[in-house]
Amino acid sequence: MLLYCSQSRRIGIVFPKQRQEVIEKYNRQWELLDPAHRIEHFDSVFNTAIKIIERSLNLDVNPEEVFLVAYFHDLFTWS
Repeated sequence: MLLYCSQSRRIGIVFPKQRQEVIEKYNRQWELLDPAHRIEHFDSVFNTAIKIIERSLNLDVNPEEVFLVAYFHDLFTWS
């Protein structure tokens, strides 16, 4: 899945290397979560957040920060 970030002035295709590193590092933990909280969920959260922030709110945002929040917002479910 390609992550959406067409309006970002900082990057075109979003973090393919960083995304792969995060997946490799945390995939084992994500496998312990319920099916609703796996990589597809985090991709969807990222895509939705970028669309809302850039299109609806018309804000300039650092996509890397959105990426980190999207991928780690469910940390509490890991315990």
